[in-house]
Amino acid sequence: MEPLPERETRGGRKKDGERQPDAAPAMPDNLKGSALHIWNACARSDSAKAFAAALDEHGIALAVPTPEEAQRSHMDARFAKEVGRFSPEYRAGEVVAVTLHGDVYKLNQRTTGKNRDQLDAFLAPLDRTHLRSITSTKESQQERLIAIRADQRMAAAQERAAHWDAIRLKHATSIKRKARDRAGTAAPAAPNFGKATRRTIGSVIGALGKLADGFSLDALTPKEKYEAAKRDHANEREADKTADHAEHVASIAEAQKQEQQREAERKQERERYGGGRER
Repeated sequence: MEPLPERETRGGRKKDGERQPDAAPAMPDNLKGSALHIWNACARSDSAKAFAAALDEHGIALAVPTPEEAQRSHMDARFAKEVGRFSPEYRAGEVVAVTLHGDVYKLNQRTTGKNRDQLDAFLAPLDRTHLRSITSTKESQQERLIAIRADQRMAAAQERAAHWDAIRLKHATSIKRKARDRAGTAAPAAPNFGKATRRTIGSVIGALGKLADGFSLDALTPKEKYEAAKRDHANEREADKTADHAEHVASIAEAQKQEQQREAERKQERERYGGGRER
């Protein structure tokens, strides 16, 4: 009896009857949002640890339902079914995904491309002692979202402040150049109190900034970061108002001084020419 022939495959020559590796599952067409992030993270991860890290890049955390949460989900599902609605059910100890907005996604064949046995084997090396309940994970995700938004607001406030500082600097430079052109070789200008005030305010703000550097921002809660950003923005606006007022007062003082000097020159001219006449 002749031996069975071999057949050529992409991976080389394989004998008939040898099991071929399963093809990668096709992604559902209507998968989007966080579910799509979960699918892609699972597809490109070769371990449970890499899967968790890939999810974290999109702000998604893993959680493990407690027996109480699982029981409550069964009750909610039965009630939802009675009124013609749907509510997900969780098994105690299974791994689920929680987004920054508190949405919970089950890890199943639709979201990962793996059946239950494959998924259990894939997640088996995961250290579940570091995973919290759904409720606790939702709370930590909410705090994380608040911190992200506070950082975004602070960055936006700093960008706006830098933008307006550039505009004020350009405007102040233009005013100074025009004033110098008008003055020509006239008497020296009065001290620029507005500029001095700006320097004083800048020194105070700089000192406060150096003092704040001594504290770790990590020790602040997201709400405290947001309040600090609001106070910094309010302080910047108040400093700008004070500096603008000082510039206005300085410009008035400069105009008054120049008018007094011109009046003194006119008086000297009248006295010189008037005193030379014969009586």
